[in-house]
Amino acid sequence: MKHIYLLALLSLCINLKAQNFHMIEDMNKATDSYPTSINSNNYNYTFSKPFSVTNGLGYFVADDGIHGKELWMTDGSEDGTKLVKDITPGTASSSIWDIVECNDRLFFTILNSANSYDLWVSDKTDAGTYSIKNLDRIAGLTVLKNEVYFITNAELWKTDGTQQGTVMIANFNTEKYSWRNPIYIIGLKNSVFVCNFYGIWQFDEKYSGRLIMSDKYHYPRQLIEGPGESIFFVASDNENNISDQVLWVANLTTGETRIAPGMHDGYPSYTPMVAKDGILYFAGSSSKQNPASSALYKYDMTLKTGTKLIKNYTTFGQLDDISISGDDIYYIVGFLQGENASHNQLWKYQGSNQVVSLIKDSSHISALIGINNQLYFTEPSDQNHFSLWRSDGTPTGSVFIKDFSYHLHGGTGFCMLNGSIIFSALGIDRSIGMELWKTDGTTNGTVILKDINQTTTGSSYSACLTAYKNNLFFVDSNLSYIRNGTSIVKRLDKVAALSLNESDSMVVLNKQLFFFGIDRSTGKSGLMKSDGTNTGTVIIKEFPDNSREVKWISSGNNLIYFYTYNGQNNPSYLWRSDGTTDGTFIIKTNTEDLGYYSLNLVNRLTAGKYFYFIKYGSRGDQLWQTDGTAAGTKRVKNNFPDGNENARYLCELNGLLYFSARNGNSRALWKTNGTEEGTVIINDKVRNVTMLSRAGNKIFFSAYDEINSQQPGLAVSDGTESGTRIIFRNINIMESYVRQDVNGVFCFFADDGNSGTELWRSDGTEEGTYMLNDATPGPGPSTSLRQTIWNKTQATVAHGKLYLVINKKLWITDGTREGTHEVQDTNLANATIAGDFRAVGNQIYFSANTYQYGTELYTGTVDVPLLPLYIFNGTGDFDDPANWLNNQMPPQDVPGGVEVVIDPVGNGECILNVPLNLKGGKLTVKQGAKLFIR
Repeated sequence: MKHIYLLALLSLCINLKAQNFHMIEDMNKATDSYPTSINSNNYNYTFSKPFSVTNGLGYFVADDGIHGKELWMTDGSEDGTKLVKDITPGTASSSIWDIVECNDRLFFTILNSANSYDLWVSDKTDAGTYSIKNLDRIAGLTVLKNEVYFITNAELWKTDGTQQGTVMIANFNTEKYSWRNPIYIIGLKNSVFVCNFYGIWQFDEKYSGRLIMSDKYHYPRQLIEGPGESIFFVASDNENNISDQVLWVANLTTGETRIAPGMHDGYPSYTPMVAKDGILYFAGSSSKQNPASSALYKYDMTLKTGTKLIKNYTTFGQLDDISISGDDIYYIVGFLQGENASHNQLWKYQGSNQVVSLIKDSSHISALIGINNQLYFTEPSDQNHFSLWRSDGTPTGSVFIKDFSYHLHGGTGFCMLNGSIIFSALGIDRSIGMELWKTDGTTNGTVILKDINQTTTGSSYSACLTAYKNNLFFVDSNLSYIRNGTSIVKRLDKVAALSLNESDSMVVLNKQLFFFGIDRSTGKSGLMKSDGTNTGTVIIKEFPDNSREVKWISSGNNLIYFYTYNGQNNPSYLWRSDGTTDGTFIIKTNTEDLGYYSLNLVNRLTAGKYFYFIKYGSRGDQLWQTDGTAAGTKRVKNNFPDGNENARYLCELNGLLYFSARNGNSRALWKTNGTEEGTVIINDKVRNVTMLSRAGNKIFFSAYDEINSQQPGLAVSDGTESGTRIIFRNINIMESYVRQDVNGVFCFFADDGNSGTELWRSDGTEEGTYMLNDATPGPGPSTSLRQTIWNKTQATVAHGKLYLVINKKLWITDGTREGTHEVQDTNLANATIAGDFRAVGNQIYFSANTYQYGTELYTGTVDVPLLPLYIFNGTGDFDDPANWLNNQMPPQDVPGGVEVVIDPVGNGECILNVPLNLKGGKLTVKQGAKLFIR
């Protein structure tokens, strides 16, 4: 048989098919316009609402599928909802910020492609909408009489809507203003007030930068009108050394500023305050330093009674979203810990009789707005739906209105416009995408106001791409898969798979697929295994209500490892599983910040007989190992220099683990076999070792040495002291970009100081280290996809070639200059490659974005060298690569000169579950082999 194995390694180098990339399927056919609020720079604490409403018109941003995201307006009717102007022509979108109305004209800003701001004015017609000024920054548009004031980086400007009438009126980068830039602007009492770190400055017809006394406080903000000539604000108290928020009052007639009288209790938090009938309501606590928003207070702005505690919710409660409806104050209390942990409660305070009452207890209440003595809010009805509610302020008077498939937009929720409440949402049937809705407070009166986008479709955001049985499995709303070589998406309707915020949320072990999900037939959730069918998908360990707390899952040495985290100050666990219920159990408790520091795959892997991971400890990041038992789960080495290894960048070579860890004041290259004595520094002459990667039989990394201690270089190691050295100096390797083994060659992104960041290669020698392609000529850098905990598959290797992203386009390299180029394919001409690469057989899969279809899955057939011999030596399906020698599967059309041998292991069988066409080729079934045709 030895000669057969050798033959399997030979290649005829025949190209079967050329690349032909295409979108697999428009998996999300909903047409979304995404009506959203105008962006706010929050220079005046006017936090974003869904729409800016003035004089009976609402303004928002939407995408009609033709013009990109642009400025729209509505009067609450379908015919009255229309595009104001296509500011950035074509399908490109405009970045619109801070909109106000003054003298029946709109003023707003656009963040342009040069990263500066343009001030625009509009009479609400296409022709009457134009730019009047460009500045580095424009923020905090504030109306005062017939003019609009705004802040740039260090200046206060005003405009009357003309170029000549747009002028600077104050430069805060001067001695008068203590050399401090503005941080806050608001219009109150016929004046504009501008705050910087040291004071409040008043601007109006009488004053041009009048200082409201500032030596007692720092960082003023949240200005609000009081009775008469008073204003209230929040700032620090310098005299009493209170570093956080204290309530202050200023008399605009005398200019006197003091801490609000009667502030003996209650220090405001950052939750915005509200005022009604001379009473100021705020969230805060009794703490003078860093107050939380754990209690509701009120303050008599007539200065008669001072502060009064309304209700304290202990340190576990956090008040948010204080709203006024009719004569009452409504607010949400979110509980982070304690018996009500992860719950939001809706409360009401009746000022007339000073009664506090609980209206509704829910998992997540949000989007409060009070209209016509009615309160509107949302809450989740289940994991995939949100409900719209209306309340008269009593538990029995809280009425369900309608279910939606997606959270009503904006967090703060709704706006009132000409008798209707306007919001954006995704309907329950999803036949129409995220669009503009309105409600009169009844179920029948809750309808789509206008279907703005009827052209382009939304993104599917497929995640967790995993190769299994020669199919691509992934997570959308279900566990789905694509049979290799086809563009047909099939779904396991029984399962709702849960993404764990990283690309490797599914793992394959012993021909089974493992992931966390929900069994829709029972509603139970937990660790599941699947053979790729509905009937073969079962829960092996149930985690009621805790599946979302599973942070990562990995496989190694015939075991599954995963980590569960139940929130701050709650236990966290490291688990192992052999694929059975009895074999799934905890091996380490209270793993501290293991979830955060091990989210990155380079910080957990298998080497030899151990699974290694990084665990955060009191002395830094510690290297741990496990053999799948509680006793075998331990720190690798206890006596690191200074007791703090700060381990990083795990890498495997020849059964040993290589990593970077501290050695005094530097980082050294270490290796370990899993024993205390076998954990050693390889070469202490290379220092500040980072970014370990394996290519061929070498470890590549960034390091310094004694020759050049100021600039990093590319280093290589074969695991010995003499074989560890810097091979290329003065080059900065990009940590978050691709670092990949391609045919034993190390491909990586680096900056040599001349060409910017570009794609390089190295074979471990100086002469074999060079830039592959200057994709962005000159010193400017090229861009690629950055590796994050959510996107680790920003490239893939298929049949000796690396597929990756450069400057948002698909590139290919075989490790040579001649073989490095952009992929030319008409189907990708208008696509931005988004990553999530995965190779399955002779196909590669990735996500790409187009304006027409959003982000969807794409595939292409890669060039595959044809072998003379393919041997089926496993058992099971014909199209499972694991059943073939060296995972090399034959093509469906077998040409002349190619032989396919069926020789299942032991008493195994071969199930021919895909077409096999002999076109001059040969099929040999070994004596006694079992071949079944499905």
